[in-house]
Amino acid sequence: MSSQQFDKATLFSSKFEALGGFVHGAQTLEEAVSTVNNIIRRRGKGKVCCAPLFIGDHASNPDMQTAPGTDVSSKVASDLAFGDASEDPQRLKDVDVGVTKADYAVAQTGCLVEISLNDANHLLSSVVRLHIAVLEASNVLSNLRDLAPILRRVFSAGGEPKPRVTLISGPSRTSDIEMKMVMGVHGPLEVHTVIVGLKNLIRNGVGRDSEEI
Repeated sequence: MSSQQFDKATLFSSKFEALGGFVHGAQTLEEAVSTVNNIIRRRGKGKVCCAPLFIGDHASNPDMQTAPGTDVSSKVASDLAFGDASEDPQRLKDVDVGVTKADYAVAQTGCLVEISLNDANHLLSSVVRLHIAVLEASNVLSNLRDLAPILRRVFSAGGEPKPRVTLISGPSRTSDIEMKMVMGVHGPLEVHTVIVGLKNLIRNGVGRDSEEI
């Protein structure tokens, strides 16, 4: 990984944690899955559902240039199959932990970018108490200007269903009630990002090890 990409991931982590989120580094797919399961074990309080997680294999291709990606969702400790949730999104009302892939992140604003093609994937990051997003280090963008052409391509592709784009900047918060900040009212109370391909993030003092949560 280039020093420039590392700097972008480090900036994203700092911004995301300043907004109340948690960031974890993992160099390989195995470490990423282990981190996700550790978060579930330590912070989860109920059922878990995991969306497909197609992640490039950093063990053989650290720079993520050619790896088509491997779906590692079957290795996540889930209680509800994503296929069942897709057929009946109402089943997600009983889910406590949602695990999804973040398509991109924006370093400048500290937000995750999720592009969803079905209701279940979108709901897994928006109605659960605990959301865990898995992000490839190579997909951290510098700013929103870098995101704009990507979204233009996504929406110009056409087809059905139409994509839904969500920008996620930490846990849900609102101050509508008596002008007091309340967390988790309209969305997740807790949000974790696992960055695959960036173990050095922890060693440089940015981000958290899952054992510390």
